[in-house]
Amino acid sequence: MKIIGIIMVKNEDIYIRRAIENIEDFCDDIIVIDTGSTDNTRAEVNKTGVSVYTEYDLKKTHRFVEQFVNTDTWVFGVDGDEIYDPEGLKMLRKQITNGFYDEFYQVQGRYLHATCINGAQVSGYEGPPSHTPCKLYNMSKIKKWKTDGKHILFLCRPMITEGIKARALQDTWEETPLRCVHTRFLRRSSSEGQDTTGRRLHGEDILGYGNRTDRGGTDKINERLIYKKGPIVTKGVYWL
Repeated sequence: MKIIGIIMVKNEDIYIRRAIENIEDFCDDIIVIDTGSTDNTRAEVNKTGVSVYTEYDLKKTHRFVEQFVNTDTWVFGVDGDEIYDPEGLKMLRKQITNGFYDEFYQVQGRYLHATCINGAQVSGYEGPPSHTPCKLYNMSKIKKWKTDGKHILFLCRPMITEGIKARALQDTWEETPLRCVHTRFLRRSSSEGQDTTGRRLHGEDILGYGNRTDRGGTDKINERLIYKKGPIVTKGVYWL
C-alpha cells in the first residue's frame, strides 16, 4: 500500500512549502502540478525537493491520477493553501495500513476555513457545517478516472463513485485525525493584491460550469460562499 500526495497549484507561494512539509511523512511520494503560476510558487516547491509538473489545461490533470486506478494506492489530493495536522496524519496512516477504511472509496475529515491566523489561534468557518472538500481516495475501490473533457481533477465524483461509498468522519475537530487549516480567505501569493484576497475564481468557474449560487462578488471574482456556512469559531492549531 502506498499513499501518493497530489497537489495542484497556481500562485500559492506563501503557504505551499508548509502544505508540502506537513504531508511529507504521511505520503510515500508527492506530485505537484503547476497550472500557470506567475509568482514564486515553483521556486518554493523546488526548495522541498519535490518535482513540479506543468499542465495548463485543467481538463488534462486527470492523467496524474488515472495511473493509480484499481491499484493498492491511496491518493491524497491537497491544495497549496491547505495545511494538515501532521500528527493526525500519522494516526490516519496507521489506520489505513491496518485496513480500517478498506471498504470505503474516500475518507473525509474536518476543515477550518481560516479568516484570521493569530499565532496558534485560528478563526474561521468550520466544516462541517461549512464545506469539507477533503480528497483522500482509496484507489483500489475506484475502477475509472478518465477525464470527460469537462471536469477538473478531484471534481469528478459522479464519474467514479458508482456502487461505492464514502466514510465521512463524524469526530469533532479535536478528535479527528484528518483536520486541515484552509487559508482560503487569506493572502496566499506574493503577487496577490489586497482587493482580491480570498476571492479567486474556482477551477469549475474557469472551465465554465461553476455553481453560481455559492458565489459572491462578480463573474470574475468568486468569494465561494460555500465556505462561509455557520458561525466563526476559533481553534488552537499547534502545527502552524
